[in-house]
Amino acid sequence: MEGTLNDFVTNVKNRVRKYLEKTDVYLVFDRYDDFSTKSVARGGRETRVTRTHQLRIETKLPAQNVVLTGVENKKELISIIFRELIHDRLFHVECTKGHKLVVTEEQPCPVEISSEEVKTRHDLETYHEEVDNIIVQQVLKCGAKAVSVISDTCSYSCFTIIRTLT
Repeated sequence: MEGTLNDFVTNVKNRVRKYLEKTDVYLVFDRYDDFSTKSVARGGRETRVTRTHQLRIETKLPAQNVVLTGVENKKELISIIFRELIHDRLFHVECTKGHKLVVTEEQPCPVEISSEEVKTRHDLETYHEEVDNIIVQQVLKCGAKAVSVISDTCSYSCFTIIRTLT
């Protein structure tokens, strides 16, 4: 993908926007906790040294393999996407009138955006690092009769979307 990080974030927002037109969306980002069981396994898979980039919203988008092979790069990318989603009031106004967006990232408590209101969801708090477990926990707590899990398989895979089907 060519362009800047802002272009990538805009594409993520547009994808989320599409789902919010029809349903509530739970956006779950990968977590990269230091000194966890998963971090040890991940460290064993990282066989080459990767440059850590100082990513900013205006930064030219580094090559996919550069971002995805370094934990610090992935964490920074997730942080930027999260910040942009949480602070973009126009996105909130346009996209969350009829449905809510719940975003889970590094922090234990997800954030819900609904009708221009941003609030912390303490009822969905989790310290678990594994996205698969977080998804199951949120599905059980959200009370949906059915869900659709959409894992990002395109470039810069770092999140999973859960659409609730009520």
